[in-house]
Amino acid sequence: MIREKVDLALQGRHMLSDLPACLSEYDMSSRNHLMELSQTIPRGYFAQHKSCKLENLAFGINFILATYIKENPTNQASQLQPYHHYQQPGAAAGGDTGSSPTRHRKCACTHANTQSHTYIETSVKGGGRGTDTWMQSAPSLPPAPSATFTGPGAGAGAAGAGAAGAVSPLWSDHSGELLMAWSDLIVGKSKSESKIMSALITRTRAISAIAAHQRRLLSAAAATSNENVPVTVAHGDGIGPEIMDATLKILDAAGARISPEIITIGENIYKQGITSGISDEGWDSLERTKLFLKAPITTPLGGGVKSLNVTVRKTLGLYANVRPVVSYHPFVPALHKQMDMLIVRENEEDCYAGIEHQQTSEVSQCIKLITVPGTQRVCKYAFDLARAHGRKKVTCITKNNIMKITDGMFAKVFDKMASKYPDIETEHRIVDIATAQVASKPHIFDVIVTLNLYGDIISDVAAEVAGSVGLCGSANIGEQAAMFEAVHGSAPDIAGKDIANPGGLLNGAVMMLTHIGQHETAVKIKNAFLAALEDGIHTADIYRPNTSKVKVGTMGFSDAVIERLGVEPKILRAESVTAADHTNNQQPLSHYDVLSDPITTFPQKELVGCDFFVDWQGDNRNPETLAKVLQSCKSDLGLQMISNRGVKVWPDGHDETFKVNHWRCRFVGQGSTVNNKTICDLMGQLNGAGLDVIKTENLYNFGEEAGYSRGQGQ
Repeated sequence: MIREKVDLALQGRHMLSDLPACLSEYDMSSRNHLMELSQTIPRGYFAQHKSCKLENLAFGINFILATYIKENPTNQASQLQPYHHYQQPGAAAGGDTGSSPTRHRKCACTHANTQSHTYIETSVKGGGRGTDTWMQSAPSLPPAPSATFTGPGAGAGAAGAGAAGAVSPLWSDHSGELLMAWSDLIVGKSKSESKIMSALITRTRAISAIAAHQRRLLSAAAATSNENVPVTVAHGDGIGPEIMDATLKILDAAGARISPEIITIGENIYKQGITSGISDEGWDSLERTKLFLKAPITTPLGGGVKSLNVTVRKTLGLYANVRPVVSYHPFVPALHKQMDMLIVRENEEDCYAGIEHQQTSEVSQCIKLITVPGTQRVCKYAFDLARAHGRKKVTCITKNNIMKITDGMFAKVFDKMASKYPDIETEHRIVDIATAQVASKPHIFDVIVTLNLYGDIISDVAAEVAGSVGLCGSANIGEQAAMFEAVHGSAPDIAGKDIANPGGLLNGAVMMLTHIGQHETAVKIKNAFLAALEDGIHTADIYRPNTSKVKVGTMGFSDAVIERLGVEPKILRAESVTAADHTNNQQPLSHYDVLSDPITTFPQKELVGCDFFVDWQGDNRNPETLAKVLQSCKSDLGLQMISNRGVKVWPDGHDETFKVNHWRCRFVGQGSTVNNKTICDLMGQLNGAGLDVIKTENLYNFGEEAGYSRGQGQ
């Protein structure tokens, strides 16, 4: 893979000028050179490897950019002049006048329509010891028409590209702008080479949003032409192969313009000793298509393997999980007749970060990670989703009354984002009562945005209340890629019996078609699906003698949908292609680069102490005895509190409190400045006292606010 090739170049020679040769022998037709390069270079790499010259970086990046422009299939109007050494005007051959020899490399990109030229010229004098870099540019190229794409079909709609060929060659129009941006960062902006490198990489990452948008436009353009869109397809485990075959059969009959690339995932891959559940060939396909239609898989229980779903979501940056939940009453029995909500679940963080430890013989932990950028991105997506679909209210669901720092951060970022959408009503609900209300009165919800774990639970509750988990599809949306699937699992107990409901995966596929701009086909399939439900053609999970007419199997249901292609439901609300589906390309591109536009900032942090976690069970687990051992250690930090499972047990603890062999011992500064050396010195003292320190957590204040929780009872 490209990433591995770049890794080898970085590890081997520390010279970006080696990357062209590396990349030229592997996958030169890929549209992802620039993105892969920017995401692979480790943070702080150039500060560590001084031998990586600025000239080599500029030449390496220029090469990859030029290759991208040349290879991009939409950029046939652009022509690339080859790289060549050239002589500075006025300089004699072999060197300049009266100075050390000068080397130059030039990248020239010419746009045929404007005949504008953009150059980056790099001069390294004296063998690279003194570096001068400058830019020469003709008038800048015109910007490409902007377009928008905010989500899946049941999400925020897709960009329509209009007539075939209407997509602007975005990279050719922006190549001059991109090179100018790089040059602006180089010319006189910083004397520190490492800062220049860091700035270049940051800008490159920001530009990757344009590349992602270009791919979406390409998909939309293919949807309005005869070109097929490549899609990675996995049949999965259990009932997966059956429902995928049924879904693909319907897509083919409806005229969906896709080219499936079949990969194997799940159980068969786990059995080969691949703990991620997906092979290198599978990753290669996903890197090419950026589009994944996936049937459910079976993840083995126990340790040693990771959830494939979580791995794919996090690896591809699929930060927003969108699950529409609709009642099909009276044709599918539901606990509530009026139910039509969109659940947006943060997809990468929370307890699903997968950071777990066994710390003592009695205690294990799971770290819950909530970040400002991750929360900002998913909240913005939820509000954009609501606005695009004419929704009136967005509800944030957390448990910030208990988890005041983590869930509290999510709620604070939501409130700040809400201020940017004054046309949308907002509210906050606590997860326990909110989940009960989803089950008892779902009509009060419109759009829900919530954390990963809560969203996983709430969406399944909502699907069951609506009639069947087997009918709900799911979209996983990222900046670069998207994955579509059913909400339910692999149900191995009914595998191979031709009784599984393919509706969930089919609805996921409909969301995929809308995502890639094939609106008409998506609407045709969805209406045929609704018509089949109205006609009482039901699989076993939703069959009821008093409401159903025919009980069918998996393929029987797909045949019923195919027979009704072109038919609209008479009672259930029919889907339709709106004018907005064809005019979204005239809207501004939604920007999710939250790192360059943070919604909130925190004051400077101040180190004030440290929590030491120890494995100890001496003297019948008496905290008074432990406190004496801790206080015997000489330090500028003083013992403030001991807690067990979060409850304060010293000072002034209670004998009734149940205790395990896992103790949090909080030390804080006593008027003097606290630094890492102070903490390390105390760690040595504790070790010398025979205590097993299993973990430490630094304590910080952010302005007037403590960045750590108090012990219960403190």
